[in-house]
Amino acid sequence: MSSPKFQPRRSAMWADQFGKAEFVIWRENPKSPTAAEYLATAKMQHAYAVVIRKRARTKYRSIKGYAEACGVSYDRMTKVLRGEALMRLDDIGQAQHLLGDLHVEAMKVLSRRLEPQG
Repeated sequence: MSSPKFQPRRSAMWADQFGKAEFVIWRENPKSPTAAEYLATAKMQHAYAVVIRKRARTKYRSIKGYAEACGVSYDRMTKVLRGEALMRLDDIGQAQHLLGDLHVEAMKVLSRRLEPQG
């Protein structure tokens, strides 16, 4: 798999949290319309990755088991869930089929904001 010019995880301040932590701090204030589109894409992929990861571990006991159920390589699956490769609509469709409705939970992750401590 070739290295894409856009890796969604690069939009997160701490790339290792992409697709894992429900709350991620993003590199905001994009400098161009394209950068703004990439940021929006990264946020959406992150939200779906968080939900897919959680449900896959519950239903298939591991990401490897889920990748096998999907018929894709473990390498590709982990790259998508870590934000190193782009998630495609068919990835979401397949996840919906195998893991149930993801949209509502993903949109909750997408809408999370840092709450003030006090």
